[in-house]
Amino acid sequence: MINFHLPEFTLDLPDIADENCTIFFEALTQRLDRYVKKVGKTDVYQRRREKLLTTVLTGNDIRPAIDGPGYIRPLFELWATRENFLLKVPPDKQILAVISDMLERTVHRRLGRLALREACQLFFKRYDIMGNGLEPFCDFLRQQLNRYEKKELLFGLDLLHGDATNIISPRGHVWLAEQAVMTGLTLPDVADQRGIPLLNSRLFEASQQIFYLQRIRALKPNQIDDILFEVRNAKVHRAPCEKGKMLGHPVVMMLIDKLTGYHGEPADQWLKTILAIAGDPRIPSSHRNYREWWSHFGVERIRQMRRWLSRMDMELFLDIVKEFSERKGEEEMRRMFPKRKRFLEGLFQKKLVQDTQLFLSAGPEKYLRKRFSSEEQLPHFHHLVGPSSKLAIFYFRMGDVHLVEGTHTFALSIMDKLPDNSPLGKYDTNRVYQRALGIGLQEEYYNQFGESINFARIIHNSQWIEKAYNQLTQLGISIAPQDIMDSDDYKRMIGV
Repeated sequence: MINFHLPEFTLDLPDIADENCTIFFEALTQRLDRYVKKVGKTDVYQRRREKLLTTVLTGNDIRPAIDGPGYIRPLFELWATRENFLLKVPPDKQILAVISDMLERTVHRRLGRLALREACQLFFKRYDIMGNGLEPFCDFLRQQLNRYEKKELLFGLDLLHGDATNIISPRGHVWLAEQAVMTGLTLPDVADQRGIPLLNSRLFEASQQIFYLQRIRALKPNQIDDILFEVRNAKVHRAPCEKGKMLGHPVVMMLIDKLTGYHGEPADQWLKTILAIAGDPRIPSSHRNYREWWSHFGVERIRQMRRWLSRMDMELFLDIVKEFSERKGEEEMRRMFPKRKRFLEGLFQKKLVQDTQLFLSAGPEKYLRKRFSSEEQLPHFHHLVGPSSKLAIFYFRMGDVHLVEGTHTFALSIMDKLPDNSPLGKYDTNRVYQRALGIGLQEEYYNQFGESINFARIIHNSQWIEKAYNQLTQLGISIAPQDIMDSDDYKRMIGV
């Protein structure tokens, strides 16, 4: 008989439950898990493991090398940690028959609790790469679980016990997905309730493919479906997926790719789903959210998403103009609103706009936050600092032409390039002074490039839209007058 001593294991329990208890017990669980993995792995254990590994590497039959129950856990570890070993020597009927025969000759005729736990971990971790070993291993594992009463089991295996027939099966991932559909719960919740791990779990990943990803793949562009709302749940889109990614990564990529091949504009709910998962890409590349999500999607998907959000920015800007124009004392804004709306929507309908930015002072920011139910769906905007608490400013780019429009009496600026010191087109500055987007922008342009007809600052008087049209066409934007102005303005421009 082999004698070994377990190392002393001490822990400090909190005196009372407080707000840190959840964090404490999560950390404790991880600590216990690391501890359990080391139990029993003595020098003898390691020698047995090396013997099994050497037997396979030298091309010999592994069955004679399994020389007693003490070889079972080392074999499980090799299957779990070495994929090449598993592919070369899967747990087929012949090998499992050797193990079962050994266990029948033990006192309890079953795997020990620790070995059983490791067998279950092996099943979940290598679920879909066991090849012809999956079905016999499922039969073996169910048999071993059934030799325990539920109350005897540890490590969460008691949760697995009742549904072992359905879960420990080559169709276990399908059954799990079906349970989520039947119960209306999220897939991670259903897995948790049955003791199925989410991390390092090929079974859970395979179930995700059916329950979420196949439904996303089946969507037609802009089709509204419950799946769009389900994947907004952080527990769902942050669930682990293949190759170290989260489920939200393939979901967002599929949604963007479907919309990219579609000639119309994306539906509001599709954009909201992408924003709820990955947030707005118009943030610094050093931002945690950008690194976590958008850095995985590639330049083209980011560019496409920014273009789609440009229309949302324009619509939000017009909503803000309309909202403030309807307030008492804003008759001038109310008078100018239809022309500004026609001007902006006309340019967007020509599909010329590529990048946009919203700059909001306190009043418009408050209005915007009321419109969106969650912070995740809120489009990115910059905070405006200055004397006006009502001002909103909208910047957009059409090729090499840049426009800055604002609410109230803010002048429209149109130019052929941006000065280096301008905050426009940059995402690393959150607070921007109002003056820097108005007269300060003109000063910076003249300081760097000199006075030029390529910079126009247009006051919103009766002829502003005609001046804007002339400036845009002078800078090479191909539009007709009727694209951006109503019939009265057009007749005035041509002298009718």
